[in-house]
Amino acid sequence: MKYITEINEQLEKDNNVILFKQDLKKYHKYYQKKYNTIYISTPKIGKIALENILRIKYKKTDKELKNKTAMQLISEINKETKGLIIFLDAFEQLSLREQEYYKQLALNNQIKYVVNTNTQPTKTNKEFFKKFILINMEDFQDDRTQSINITYTILFLISLIIFLLIIKLELNKTSLIINSLWFTLLMYRTFTYITH
Repeated sequence: MKYITEINEQLEKDNNVILFKQDLKKYHKYYQKKYNTIYISTPKIGKIALENILRIKYKKTDKELKNKTAMQLISEINKETKGLIIFLDAFEQLSLREQEYYKQLALNNQIKYVVNTNTQPTKTNKEFFKKFILINMEDFQDDRTQSINITYTILFLISLIIFLLIIKLELNKTSLIINSLWFTLLMYRTFTYITH
């Protein structure tokens, strides 16, 4: 656990922490000895995760939590909390809706996040991410350089080859050049549509 010092510094500055491809359970075990913490392995469960926070940390019963909306659960967590660090694993799986739940919790200055992501999150709530600091930036950048998306380059080259073939076959007429260019653009658009 080589990032303990950096995590402590960021939490003291009231920032939330993002770790990239780290074993978050080990960090949680270390912090639960000193702080009020909770570990959520699957944050995607949304409302159920909020109920689990109230059940585990504040000893609420199923009867007390029954028929409550997510916003009511968030409000109750905010009332009960006096310093809590939430450890969220698989952060990249969160939808924008689920991120909104955790953003509402983050409005309470008593709640901090230490999250782990295995890929770059594709759907992000920019307002929520303002208070997050990526600790192991070099690991994140190394991973990004290993996965370069060449889909568009390949599609462009295929389209260019088709264009050149059509021109070679029908160079006699100028209108055919325009038609072949048009056909090439349609093929490129079709290829991009198919790959998505």
